Amino acid sequence: MEPPKPFIANFQDGQLILLFESAPKQPLKLGGKIDFGVYDPTFYTAIDFTDDANLTVDNLPSDCTKTVVRPDPDTAIAQNQTTLTDAFFNDPTGTDMSKIFATKLELNCKG
Repeated sequence: MEPPKPFIANFQDGQLILLFESAPKQPLKLGGKIDFGVYDPTFYTAIDFTDDANLTVDNLPSDCTKTVVRPDPDTAIAQNQTTLTDAFFNDPTGTDMSKIFATKLELNCKG
């Protein structure tokens, strides 16, 4: 991914809010199912998209569909309780388990 430009930081209501856009360094060939999401493996930073419309793909081919997936945290915890507990106590510095909570853009392309 390219470094974000511009990068905006606001501190409001006791929270640091960072706003940025990111794009791939090289164009990606679209085919089959592709998921794109952003998460912090330490669980210490909540990362989300401010609006579903902000998850975009320029020049999306007509044979592709786009869906924004926002997992329900309670359902994700219930479905992964044992794994989450084990992952946290085995490596509290970070795992990829926080990806189950991440908002993601799901692309399905026939080509």
